[in-house]
Amino acid sequence: MANKFRLFRGLTGVSLVALSLMVFGSILAFENSGQVNVFLNINNSTSGHSNYSSVDEMRIAERKNEVITQEEGSVLLFNNNKALPLQSTNKVTLLGRTAADNIFKGGSGGSTTTDEAATSLYEVLKDKGFSINEKVYSSLKSSDISRSRGNIGEVPSSFYTDDLKSTFSDYSDAAIIVLGRYSGEQQDFTSKGDSNQDNSVNENNDPIDVEGVPMLSLHESEREMIKIAKDSGVFKKIIVILNTATTMEIDDLESLGVDSCLWVGYPGFAGFEGVANILAGEADPSGRTVDTFATDSLSSPAMRNYGTFSWDNVTTDGQSKYLVYAEDIYTGYKYYETRYHDQILNINNAKSSSGCYNSNGNWNYADEMTYSFGHGISYASFNEEVNDITWNRETHQVTCNVTVKNTNSESNYKGESKDVVELYVSLPFQSGQAEKSAIQLIGYTKTKGLKPGDSQKVQIIADDYLFATYDNNAINGADTTKKGSYVFDAGDYFFAIGSDAHDALNNVLASQNVVSLIDEKGKTVDGDSNKVHKETLASLDNKTYAVSPDTGEIVSNHFDDMDINYYESGAVTYLTRNDWNTYPNRITGLSATDEMKTVLDGHTYTKPSDAKDINEFKYSQNYDTPITLKDMKNVDYENQEKWDSFIDQLTPTQLAKIPGEKFGNDAISELGVPTTQSADGPDGIQANTGFSHVSEVVSTSTYNDELIANRGKFMGEDGMASGQSGVYGFGANMHRTPYGGRNFEYYSEDMILSYLAGGVQTKAANEMGLTTYVKHFCANDQEVWRNGSSTIMTEQTYRQGPLKGFEGSFTKGGSLGTMTSNARVGLKVVSMDYETMTTVLRKEWGFKGVSMTDSSKGSRYYLYTQESIAAGIDQFNNDETRGTSDMKNYLIKEKDGYMWQRCREIAKNYFYMLTKNFVMTSDEPIVVTTPWWETAIYSILGVGIGVSVALLSFTVFFGIKDKKRIA
Repeated sequence: MANKFRLFRGLTGVSLVALSLMVFGSILAFENSGQVNVFLNINNSTSGHSNYSSVDEMRIAERKNEVITQEEGSVLLFNNNKALPLQSTNKVTLLGRTAADNIFKGGSGGSTTTDEAATSLYEVLKDKGFSINEKVYSSLKSSDISRSRGNIGEVPSSFYTDDLKSTFSDYSDAAIIVLGRYSGEQQDFTSKGDSNQDNSVNENNDPIDVEGVPMLSLHESEREMIKIAKDSGVFKKIIVILNTATTMEIDDLESLGVDSCLWVGYPGFAGFEGVANILAGEADPSGRTVDTFATDSLSSPAMRNYGTFSWDNVTTDGQSKYLVYAEDIYTGYKYYETRYHDQILNINNAKSSSGCYNSNGNWNYADEMTYSFGHGISYASFNEEVNDITWNRETHQVTCNVTVKNTNSESNYKGESKDVVELYVSLPFQSGQAEKSAIQLIGYTKTKGLKPGDSQKVQIIADDYLFATYDNNAINGADTTKKGSYVFDAGDYFFAIGSDAHDALNNVLASQNVVSLIDEKGKTVDGDSNKVHKETLASLDNKTYAVSPDTGEIVSNHFDDMDINYYESGAVTYLTRNDWNTYPNRITGLSATDEMKTVLDGHTYTKPSDAKDINEFKYSQNYDTPITLKDMKNVDYENQEKWDSFIDQLTPTQLAKIPGEKFGNDAISELGVPTTQSADGPDGIQANTGFSHVSEVVSTSTYNDELIANRGKFMGEDGMASGQSGVYGFGANMHRTPYGGRNFEYYSEDMILSYLAGGVQTKAANEMGLTTYVKHFCANDQEVWRNGSSTIMTEQTYRQGPLKGFEGSFTKGGSLGTMTSNARVGLKVVSMDYETMTTVLRKEWGFKGVSMTDSSKGSRYYLYTQESIAAGIDQFNNDETRGTSDMKNYLIKEKDGYMWQRCREIAKNYFYMLTKNFVMTSDEPIVVTTPWWETAIYSILGVGIGVSVALLSFTVFFGIKDKKRIA
């Protein structure tokens, strides 16, 4: 008996340990059920309205669209002596490690890239008929050199042995050199690979890599590779392809002997076919840059305050870092072109040495610039003739009519070509006014395919809201007791088209009889005043946009405290075009006052004194005929009575669970609420059957709203195909610097372009019934120390920069979701900032959907539940316990009437969003299914419990027997 007792005691112990592990694993699985379903390819969607009869048919159309988007989004930067296109029968040599190790997508959540799913450049060139130097390619492919943080992953010049170089002459029609730069989540273009990235800068705070040079510079290994190709003397043409979603320092390429350079970004699964079509002359690249290519990637004023900065007297995690937007509104071309304007006019110390990186003593535009915003050429040439430009102050629209003609006659490309027409405005500016860029994009359009000699009349209509200036010091014309308003200052407004921002500005200057204009190479140009129209505003207008054009809400100052000068006068000097000697220094050594520390701490929640008693709320109401979510499909958001009746049916536990999201939410079967699933996917929804699209920055570079919309439509198709009713995207942060690690998933350095493209893409996805959680709202413009870092700026910068880039996705795109940043706006965590999450998002912009934090499990130490809920957050991403534990406690145990009220508002936002989702588009009954793995877990747990109980019973039985025997 003793032996049997010991045996069963041991088995019982083992079974209980195993059962504990199973229970722990089950809890993790259920908390992350959405991700488990993605991994297991389980589709919980119950409906949808696909435009295709099958997923296979949809994928064929999707790939075709991707190829076209890549063709129109690729930017031909230069093409000397018509080096491109090549002949598809050419014999070519691929050079550069990236030629054999293509970058298809950036490093963030979404679809997974595999060799089977993605089509490589090598494959498509072979398919086109190109003969490729296999010996060099196979050597590159088998190289053990790989990319890592701080390492571009290029082979050294010694890689190209005499044996390899001897093969060049047999494949000498062209050397195609592919240069790559890879980045991603938590991976800004930094250097040394440590997890905190503190050592990613040199003594000047410049980002450097393991070779000790800026990451976006041409590296010695790349220069040597180009030199090897040139010095071989055998290649008829040297072509460089930039497989990078950001800009690079490429000013030296031409002098190194490169004939042509094509930027292709990250092409996703299918985009390299479009690249091959361009190289082979089967398509004409018609993309335009959405970022500035500066001669020195460190020269933008924002770069002076990029990286890691710590408060002198705050060490608490989640509070200790800051970032000052000392560049004010002068991001990207708004800096370079505005300073050029003042350089030409010789005003405001524009020629001073401040900010000189490539200039010799005095700042000079041509020395600092390679390609301006909006630049791009094609195999054709075009003439753009302005028919008329009008600014209708009653309809608040600028209308521009242009006739475009394909004047190509000498090119070796005879196919159709598309032209981009870009519309800009130059605003009046005087000292003392709010800051203004000398030139600003306000609209664009793209022609159809034009053959040589063909012409087309095109029209651009731009809302004048896009060039209203936010003036912190203005009296609000709608409520004169308030300060701050969007204004139109009195003076001359010059509307102009141009081949890029610089060309448009030169046209404006020419219309003002300014001479000695130059292009980016320093060549004297005349400008074209025929492409400019002037309108004069006699007096200040501080009324038109003193209220939101979308909701009528008064728009006035709400973010004075984002500026550290609010707490300590004179702590920071921001860049102003009144004096270019204010070009920023690196701002270190800031200290937080006691008042600032209190704000940083963030524990601000107290139940409002006027909070309702919980007995005033109905719950668990049982109607004879339950109101189902189907019944609410066409109920307006404003019909509070009907929404209240629906929400009254929820139990407190059901109500509390909604804020706790787990890559989706559970069904409420009795009310016909389906299970939802959401996933990452700025460039393709995360799913085993997912598809990786061309990166967002490539799509934006098409300047083609039809293709931008198609990207949104196909993301909706992807959602239905994979069962993901929501996507954590699209990205709408700004390319504050070229070093931002996730620039590939955001639109541009220009927030008006982000506003426009975001509205188009998001609207298309929403019309498909996909919930787009536009991210990362707001001011998440670098990856280094983004968790809890304070972003310090003026209100004008915030409204015309980070906020403006998102605005179009909500007001024009109608997004019913957003995912917040983990950063701070000013000193307040975004999710805990009422002014951002409620005053702007809901009141000014009229947002009616679900606002969700970024993944918040690991952010509890600075992102608090009650403060976030009070500020306007609806859900906590991947953090179910915020609902099942936190909110349930506030409702049931603490009986917090304000939290109860907010939970009801959250429920309304969530259910309203669902009624517009494709899971609710069918009239068929909602079928709530339990995934097989959940049933399997319950079965296994049942067996485990049964075995443990049986073993425990035997142990007790034999233990009693053994005691009797001894007795």
